[in-house]
Amino acid sequence: MDFSRGRNKGYKNYKNSKRIDSNCLESTPEIMRIEIDRIFKEFLDDPDKNEYIFPSDLNNLQRKYIHYMAQKQNIISKSYGKEPIRKLHIKKKSQQLCNQYIEVFPCEGAQLHLNEFVNASIPSPEAHKAPTTYNVQKVAGRLIHSPAVIPNVINVNRDVTGVRQNLPVFEYREKIIETIQNNQVVVISSETGSGKTTQIPQYIAEDSALLKKPCKVICTQPRRISTVAAAERVSYERGDTVGASVGYHIKLEQNYGINTNIIFCTTGVLLRNLMCSTDGLNNITHVIIDEIHERDKLADFLLICLKQNVKKYPNLKIILMSATINTNKFVEYFENVIVLSIPGRLFAIDTIFLEDVLVLTKYMSPEMRATKLKEQKKQVIHEEQLLAGSEIEIKDNEQEINPCVDEALEEYLNFSANYDYNLHHLEATAHLGMYFFVEGISVDYQHSQNGQTALMIAAFLGDKEFVTKLCNMGANLELCCRLSKTAFDYAYDNPEILRILECVRNRRQSDSQSTDTSKEGEYLLELFDKTTPDYFIDYDLIITLISLIHVSNTDGSILIFLPGYDEIMLCNDRIQNSSLDHTSYKIFFLHSSMNIKEQNDVFKKLPNLRKIILSTNIAETSVTIDDVVFVIDIGKAKEKCFDAYNKVSSLQTRWISQACANQRKGRAGRTRPGMCFRLYSKQRFENMDTERIPEILRVSLEELCLHAKILAPEDMNIHNFLSLAPDPPSANSIKVAIENLQFLGALDKEEDLTRLGAYLSQLTIEPQLGKMLIYGVIFRCLEPVLTLVASMSHKDPFQLPPQANLKSWAAEKRKILIDGVMSDHVLYLEVFRKWQESSAAGKVSKFCQEYYISHSTMNSILETRSQLLGQLRAVQFIHQSNSLEVYNKNANCWPLVKAIICTGSYPKLAYPLPHQNSLATRSEQKVHVQSSGACGNQKITTWLVYDELIKHSNGLFIRGVTAITTLTVGLVCGINAVSPDPNILNIDDWVEFEYPDHNIIYLRKAIEFLVNRILSTPWYSYNSYDNYVLRILRNVLEAEEAFADLKAPYNIGDKPKFFLPQKHFNYRPGPSNWRSKENNASANWRKDPINSHPRQFSKHNRQNDFNPNVYGQNSYNANGFSRGYGHGQERYNPNSPRKQTGAIKRSSNSARVINFNEIENSICQSVQGLKLSMQNPGELLINALQNESANEPLNSKWYFGGPLEQVGDSKIFLLIKPKQRQNVEIAQQTAKWIFAPQTEKKILSFKSKRKPVFLLFTVHQTNAFQGIAKFIKIFSENSGKPTAVIEWIFKTDLPFINLRHLRNPYNGNRPIYEGVDGQLVQENIGDELIRIYRGNSAAKCHY
Repeated sequence: MDFSRGRNKGYKNYKNSKRIDSNCLESTPEIMRIEIDRIFKEFLDDPDKNEYIFPSDLNNLQRKYIHYMAQKQNIISKSYGKEPIRKLHIKKKSQQLCNQYIEVFPCEGAQLHLNEFVNASIPSPEAHKAPTTYNVQKVAGRLIHSPAVIPNVINVNRDVTGVRQNLPVFEYREKIIETIQNNQVVVISSETGSGKTTQIPQYIAEDSALLKKPCKVICTQPRRISTVAAAERVSYERGDTVGASVGYHIKLEQNYGINTNIIFCTTGVLLRNLMCSTDGLNNITHVIIDEIHERDKLADFLLICLKQNVKKYPNLKIILMSATINTNKFVEYFENVIVLSIPGRLFAIDTIFLEDVLVLTKYMSPEMRATKLKEQKKQVIHEEQLLAGSEIEIKDNEQEINPCVDEALEEYLNFSANYDYNLHHLEATAHLGMYFFVEGISVDYQHSQNGQTALMIAAFLGDKEFVTKLCNMGANLELCCRLSKTAFDYAYDNPEILRILECVRNRRQSDSQSTDTSKEGEYLLELFDKTTPDYFIDYDLIITLISLIHVSNTDGSILIFLPGYDEIMLCNDRIQNSSLDHTSYKIFFLHSSMNIKEQNDVFKKLPNLRKIILSTNIAETSVTIDDVVFVIDIGKAKEKCFDAYNKVSSLQTRWISQACANQRKGRAGRTRPGMCFRLYSKQRFENMDTERIPEILRVSLEELCLHAKILAPEDMNIHNFLSLAPDPPSANSIKVAIENLQFLGALDKEEDLTRLGAYLSQLTIEPQLGKMLIYGVIFRCLEPVLTLVASMSHKDPFQLPPQANLKSWAAEKRKILIDGVMSDHVLYLEVFRKWQESSAAGKVSKFCQEYYISHSTMNSILETRSQLLGQLRAVQFIHQSNSLEVYNKNANCWPLVKAIICTGSYPKLAYPLPHQNSLATRSEQKVHVQSSGACGNQKITTWLVYDELIKHSNGLFIRGVTAITTLTVGLVCGINAVSPDPNILNIDDWVEFEYPDHNIIYLRKAIEFLVNRILSTPWYSYNSYDNYVLRILRNVLEAEEAFADLKAPYNIGDKPKFFLPQKHFNYRPGPSNWRSKENNASANWRKDPINSHPRQFSKHNRQNDFNPNVYGQNSYNANGFSRGYGHGQERYNPNSPRKQTGAIKRSSNSARVINFNEIENSICQSVQGLKLSMQNPGELLINALQNESANEPLNSKWYFGGPLEQVGDSKIFLLIKPKQRQNVEIAQQTAKWIFAPQTEKKILSFKSKRKPVFLLFTVHQTNAFQGIAKFIKIFSENSGKPTAVIEWIFKTDLPFINLRHLRNPYNGNRPIYEGVDGQLVQENIGDELIRIYRGNSAAKCHY
């Protein structure tokens, strides 16, 4: 493809600057691009369609655009035939397997162990028969297994009553209650802020209390934060404590009792309870599914379950609630549905589309100006020729001579000597009509010899019919031929034609006068469309719009919706470098992977400052800022999609739906009238999807298929059950998910659950992770696998830095943790270990800040480990009588842990192709390793196991990669492994290994037998043969890994230490935590996710810690099973307290440390009271440095930093080590720099001592200094990030070869240019460097 560089909207090499050439854009207008996008989407979604042929009327540039789009979609495209019948075909890639035959020769060490195994005189596996059947014990839920009770009548204070009555939903209270009483299924549609989430459950409970009727309301929420926040708010409004009449249940945490009437829970929690038994629906009176418009996969799956049971339980009421909802879809889905629409209280919002924005701002990009200038030049030349009265040269650079059209014009002119349009019109104009209407030839095409147009000829012939058609097509009335005649001149003797032409001219003039603004907008939009591709974000336009708002007299925050982190950072840089007054605004970032605590001021009103909030779609519903008045909507969002045909995932930037656009618009009108600027055309908006694509249609479905197997009737298969969804997933998506579960061993060929599948269905993690966990128990590697699985089941614990230039620095810090191990998975283990160590040392805040770790995510991982351990006990994989040491005999064997990863990830394996720099997988011939991973930018010589195959515009990449040996694949991977020959192993008809003897195959069979034995009888105790098999497996894998020179991490099997906080803070939510009296119109309890986080609500409000009537407190026996349900049943509680033995130690910061080497079984105790001790989040690194011992020599401390008070230099010199030269060039132009946090803190410390600080810039791998600058100041009070002002002393390169004699005593007398970013350089050495710079004639000195 032929691409050209686009205009510079930030840094020159930024990826958004690449674009398709302008000729393609001009030839492919927006409406055509919209249609092409629709064709590609339908083509990919249809599993039965493998080829699509575009019509032959496309021109070359339009076909070029389609080729470009096909390349982005990983689709084959090719054009066939010659003009004018040339057609473009697009095809899906073949799904043929990449079969491989590989000869494998184990290393000498591995072969010795294999020979030992085969020759050992130990009874064969057949001598140890295991049961063939085993009933998997279900981990029963408690949410729906207690009967409904009559609610108590509550008395609340006047303030709360006034706030509730001021909500829009209150006016409809009686109607809501009546509708729910009289109908089984109700849909309630209302705008955000109406109060439906907190009020409708209360209305139901209050009505039941008056009628003395039992009531149990289950209200599902899509997110944990909103679940706990809603429960806290409703409890406060009812004057009650959480866990009494109102409670909640989320993953890892619950707080409710047998007398609780309203329980808020996440959707997944309710589904898990239904998977145990749907009989519990007898105990529920109402199920409310909130935020149903988000259409997440679990909500859609829950709808299937409820629809299957709605007739079985006639007393069950189902209420679907949403801010924006396609009510027709749910009316059709359920029978006898009543819809209630409750108006919100949004203020008026003006919506301004792109065409009007361009007129309002008078914005024109350089490309728009160039295109406009080009058109103006043509017009000027034409007018000059008219004024001169000379013959006009018709031909220009745009019109190509077309002999066929010339001939058609001549045929029309000479058709008949006595032309009668009534008789001859259709036949005479047939050829011209084909060219104009079908082939897109301009109606103003002029004959190459005489310059006549079709309109001139029709006027001359008196063809009224054709004149009318041409005028309606926009024919130019003022165009002149070579004789300077217009159509009016040719119709001089035909009054009827003259009247038609005059009428058209007058109408056009009238329209022009009445729609000048509209025409200007259309013209500017046309220029913008011709010069800006769909994927491009015009940051110059955003800055122009911000400036227009900012200089106006209207106050209020500006919320800008951007697709992702990179776009947020780039937009931030453009704003910072703009001419806006930095003291008049403050920038905030909202992104799900950024530390939102650092942006907490975004929810506060800042006097005399305008907030500019750069956000992803998280601000559509999850986060609300009340003082937003202006919304700038780019119209795009990043969405994770799964291509079931190619079996690849991709993070795509897509156009949002109309519903999402309206949600974004609504952010501007919460407290006062607002404005929404949509940086896309009205035409684009009208062609957007009405609703967002349901998640069930764009994700992998393995987990749902496993759930379906549990909940579906016995006579219904998985496909038929999932087809009952409101928007059924494609047959191909379901087929691929079932195949993956079969590869995993969870389903057999008849789609029935295997023993493994039955266990996986009981674990609250993805099936792949569940298999790893079970194999971790079988292979006796519990601790590292438990940590790994708990980490992988959460979102990435790494946070994105709030500064773009720190992103690569943060990536380097992660590579330091990996320490050369070719594995992305080991990072989870190392982070968890380091996090625990830093917690024990009282430096957890420093660690999280240095490595950009989310402390709350790490706490969740810690809790998930405990929960998963409890679930393993519940299904008896970990037996009560065994010490945890039994399951950790191989915990420090990294090769065995990698083998376990392979068992869960298979068939996600990749192998290197000979004589190529790429890899192949089971279904793809060419993939690459993502460069940011541990194996990125390295020559791969081994097999790799990966988490995900992702699609980028430049090819297919694998992420989450770990290097493994070929022998690992042969020993543990695959389900259907056969040996057609004693020395040959065929795995799933994909890869065939040939070994020198049968030893490896023999060992594989022994491993398979051990696995099947444990799956049949989880409590089975290993005998000598079983332990021997594991020892041989471990020795073989370790020998192969050592031979392949694959580095292993240390101490991965260390048991974790939990830290108990010494203080608990009493907290009770009051009105100030939700909304003020002055702003009680906004029932926005989702407003502040920081103050709404479950960790801050749930731990300190529980008045029921010793209440025997509350679940999860003291109602469990020593085995961890609950009693007292009223049914005589016993249910397992993974959080049950267990007997502790051993000592409790104290660390240096007085945190209580439970040592698992002494307390073996206490890992299963509840972690709800366990929290890592944490220092002040605002603690500076400088304080930690100053607490170091002051007795060590200075040169031994300053390699990475040391106590600053020891430095006696009067001038401070620091190394600055940027990653890219371009950053230095920009800094030399702008005199600004952004430091890494540690370096910045050092500088501020020295500056506070009134010491001048000089910065020695040297870019990595350039072998030269790029200059010296003096630090002036930091301005960070009102900007989005701390930025330094610097004064350049030298700006030229100084090669290292001239500086070898300069040694830095503060860095072990290493050369001056060696060291990390922020390395201190001794004063006399820095002065000598300046002297050398002065002596360089090329250096300009300002010193």
